Amino acid sequence: MTLIVNEIHILDGFRNTFQLAIADRRITRNGKFDSNRKKILPIPYLKATVSYFGLASFIKNSKEIYLTDWLLLFIRNNSTINNLKDFSNRLCQLLNKEIDKEILNRNISGFHISGYNNQGFPEFWHFSNINAMVGWNYGNVLPQYNQPTSDFLERDAINLFGWNGQNCDTNKNAIQFYRNGDIRTHVLAFEEIDKFMLQIFKLSDFNKLNNEEDYANYVKFKFELISLIYTNWAKNKIIGKPIDVYIFKKDYLKKL
Repeated sequence: MTLIVNEIHILDGFRNTFQLAIADRRITRNGKFDSNRKKILPIPYLKATVSYFGLASFIKNSKEIYLTDWLLLFIRNNSTINNLKDFSNRLCQLLNKEIDKEILNRNISGFHISGYNNQGFPEFWHFSNINAMVGWNYGNVLPQYNQPTSDFLERDAINLFGWNGQNCDTNKNAIQFYRNGDIRTHVLAFEEIDKFMLQIFKLSDFNKLNNEEDYANYVKFKFELISLIYTNWAKNKIIGKPIDVYIFKKDYLKKL
């Protein structure tokens, strides 16, 4: 398992936005440590990222293939793609061919693709083999991936933030989160951490969050705190450092 999170920050309608993509690197097998591998990868030619949760490797022709390695090759071989929709659809299509249905039927698996469209509006695409969630657990696992969906621009920006689908000034300012994996500590802890850190930031001898990069480092700190919680108290240590964080706007992509 893992924890991957994407944040979309709307600061002045769609005229001023930035995004974060965050993931841990810990790979486990049956609840035990296997290796550390990057679960979030940059797509340089789209100034975007792709991240995955759940299934970390699959067997192909009697060989184990880690998704990190497979994704790196996919990104390199598809540099002619010029938008996130085509990238997401192509990725889903190939994975459905590559991964045996029996493997998917036994394992949850999903992907986040986040960046900007050609108009400079933030986009978030997602697909998985999951059809339901029961409490903290994923249910109704399918033997193939569902088709990718544009969860932010074609759904949440309209339904939650009042975007009219065209004008970049119509949506209200907000932060939208997308998270998958073992999300329990993110749900339970993040807002509580913010509450006591807000009081600390008010102290005159502590630095405040002055810009987007300061905020990104603060989010990384919260993820590292979650990894310490798992290291010290979880029976199955399925989330762990190092933590990868990418910050991006329509014209740049940077890894912290």
